[in-house]
Amino acid sequence: MAKTAKRAARKKAPVKKAPARKARAKKAPAKATPNKAGDLIEDRRKKRMKVYGANFKKPVAVFRGEELGDFKIDVLAFKKSVGGEQGFALATNGMSDHRTPKPKPSEAYPQVELLWFTRDVTPEKVEFLYWVATQPFTTHKPVEFGEFVSAPKAPLSGCEAKDVTFLRPITTSERLMHTDLALMAGYFELFVMHLLLPKEFHHVKKSDRNFNQFLDLLDKNGYPLFFDPKRKSYL
Repeated sequence: MAKTAKRAARKKAPVKKAPARKARAKKAPAKATPNKAGDLIEDRRKKRMKVYGANFKKPVAVFRGEELGDFKIDVLAFKKSVGGEQGFALATNGMSDHRTPKPKPSEAYPQVELLWFTRDVTPEKVEFLYWVATQPFTTHKPVEFGEFVSAPKAPLSGCEAKDVTFLRPITTSERLMHTDLALMAGYFELFVMHLLLPKEFHHVKKSDRNFNQFLDLLDKNGYPLFFDPKRKSYL
């Protein structure tokens, strides 16, 4: 106790205060720079989903594409009924987010999304549509009405059709959907993908006249909306 009292009675040595420092202004935490381009793309994707949903209802499946630089292309599957026939509409979502290649800078080329009507949905068909959708950005050749893309193989085994052409929608609902989508992208085209058999492809690619003749044959044969891997040539 005595030692403790003595220690307590001792005077504490005066503590020297450190010289006052000027207060430094604290730096505000850096704000993340908003990705305006990314936000715009995401906004367009959501708007396209609303347009698709208004026409096709809710997608039964969404196949996510890989990142292609600053954008990506998804494939959506919707139920589709035409004239009592049941099938599906496969639609791209993202092609029109990327700047369309311009082989001739002085000419205007449309932003594009694709539709493909099939009787069922398989991984092979989804992969085929996705491959076609990425071609403009790997070959730098834009998608246009009546142009052709030749795939390395058909979407199904036993099917001879592997050459693709692009046509405009013929049903009223898809035409209206095209109009709604065009409001977001300006010069815009919603193309329906159509597969050609080898004999048809070699005929129509020769001239515009042959291509127009083939369109007449489509009308004559009732323009089959759903892809039929077993159909016979119209020529």
